Amino acid sequence: MENVKTNTPNVEDMMQLMRPQRSSKPRFQLRMEQSKAFAVMMAAWRIEVEDRYREFRYSADVEIQITQFVKWMTQQSPQFGVIICGNCGNGKTTMVKAFLWMLNFLGIRDDWNNTVYGIQIVTAKDIVQLFTKPTS
Repeated sequence: MENVKTNTPNVEDMMQLMRPQRSSKPRFQLRMEQSKAFAVMMAAWRIEVEDRYREFRYSADVEIQITQFVKWMTQQSPQFGVIICGNCGNGKTTMVKAFLWMLNFLGIRDDWNNTVYGIQIVTAKDIVQLFTKPTS
């Protein structure tokens, strides 16, 4: 295991010893075809819009957003998070709330925590409240 020239442990050997001890939660992935995930997400998006007493309007922008989101959610990827950004009114909150609808509907098991997957929505207002002193 030791390198004769430098009398230090071989990195490859150390990695072999360390790797079995490491455990990390696997990245969340929707285990379904992208087309099915798109249909479920579109339905959830429409529910979210209609539950806010708005009229759903199908657009190319909505299709692109949902397509990109479900593509990321259904493929193998080393990335562990998603950032949804954009101007006011482009559908960021609707996307997150629609995803919450989708998770609740599908009831996907989280074997790591022995529960079902869920998300906590934290808004910019929530973050501001963390750093704002309460007034008496």
